[in-house]
Amino acid sequence: MTKQGVTPEVCALIATYHNPPAYSDREYVPTAIASIRAQSARPVDIGIVTVDGSPDCGQGRQRFDADLDLITSVNMGVCESLNWGARWTQTPWLIPMNADDELAPHFVQSAMRAAIDFQFQIPPPAASRVGVVVVSSQPLTAAIERDNYIPYLAMFARWFWNDMGGFQDVLGEGGACRLADWDLWIRVWQRYGAAAPVAYIHDPTVISIRNRRDSASKWTSDEFAALRARLWAARGIKQ
Repeated sequence: MTKQGVTPEVCALIATYHNPPAYSDREYVPTAIASIRAQSARPVDIGIVTVDGSPDCGQGRQRFDADLDLITSVNMGVCESLNWGARWTQTPWLIPMNADDELAPHFVQSAMRAAIDFQFQIPPPAASRVGVVVVSSQPLTAAIERDNYIPYLAMFARWFWNDMGGFQDVLGEGGACRLADWDLWIRVWQRYGAAAPVAYIHDPTVISIRNRRDSASKWTSDEFAALRARLWAARGIKQ
C-alpha cells in the first residue's frame, strides 16, 4: 500500500500477465504505476493483480516497486482476478485498470469532483449516491447496444462494484475474459436505464490507452461483431 500516513480512499488495481512469447504486459506496468503515483489527489493505493500465477508473482515487488501490494490469483482469468483484487482492498473507491492504461495526473481529482457534483444534480429528497464515475462524452443509454462505444475507464464506488457483481465472464471463455467491460455496462443499463448512478468526466485527456497489437481495436470487424452478437445473446438482447 502507499506509505503516506493518510488512509487512501482510492485503489487502482492493475491486472498484469507475463507469459512470453505468447503474451506479456510487463513492459507497460511501470508506466501505469508511475501515472498513479503522479496523481494530484493523494494518496492512491496501488494493487498489482498478477493473473493466473504469472511469473511476475515471484519478483513483482523487485521489478515494479517495493511498496506495492502484490495480489496473486491462480487459474482465475482476468475477470475473477480483478474481482479478487477488489475484495482484497478496503478503499471505498476502485479503479480497475489494464496494464497498458495510463491516468493523467488529474484523473482522480476530476473523478472526485464529478462525484461531488453529482450529489447536487438530483434535488432532495431523492437519493443521489454516485455509483461510478466514467470518462465519457455521452450518457449511458441504449447506444451501448447499437454503437461501438462504451465508457472505457471508470472509478467505481465499492458498494456499486459489489452490487453489480464486478466483471463477469458471461461468454464462458476464461483467460482474457473478453468484452467484460461491455458486459458490465450492459448490465448497468439493463438494471438502471437512464437512472443509473453515473457521474461523468467530459475530458478525454484524463486517460491514455495504448493501441496494442492484440487490442480489441485491432480485431477485424467480423471478429468483433461476432463477439458482440454472442454477448448480446447471453444477456437476452434481441438483435
